Amino acid sequence: MYLGAVLEGDVTLVLAGVIAHLDMMTVPAAALAGFLGLLTSDGIWFSVGRYGRSRLRRIRLYRRAAPAVERRAGRVGPLQIVFARVVYDTRVASMIFWGARGLSPLHLLALDFVGCAWWPQWSWNSAAPGGRPAAHQGAGSSRFDESVHRGGNAPAAA
Repeated sequence: MYLGAVLEGDVTLVLAGVIAHLDMMTVPAAALAGFLGLLTSDGIWFSVGRYGRSRLRRIRLYRRAAPAVERRAGRVGPLQIVFARVVYDTRVASMIFWGARGLSPLHLLALDFVGCAWWPQWSWNSAAPGGRPAAHQGAGSSRFDESVHRGGNAPAAA
């Protein structure tokens, strides 16, 4: 699960919910693996921007995309990192952008920690009506059901 979150990112959390529903992994273990994988992946992309910024400026795609990302980031500043997951296909670009802008790694870690911890809960709980995870729909009793309904509905990562 961890490796999947590092390589693929957010879609892996949907798979984590299914795996937890099938009792192949507990909800907290799936959320923790997803959280750590997303944090690792974001750190890698941030490093690409931070240490490759001179090369990035020579890449045509980056030069075309940078102004749009900069406009969006200008509205909320680095806080945009927390919400980058919500807008499909912006997370990687955001991490590269903030790395290239020279944001401190500790600042990234603090903001990304919040975003990565919040994302599994939000994505699983908003995936279906009534706050029930999509993987849970039509299911009978399972450890997933018990875990979700016993301690609240938050597979909190940290």
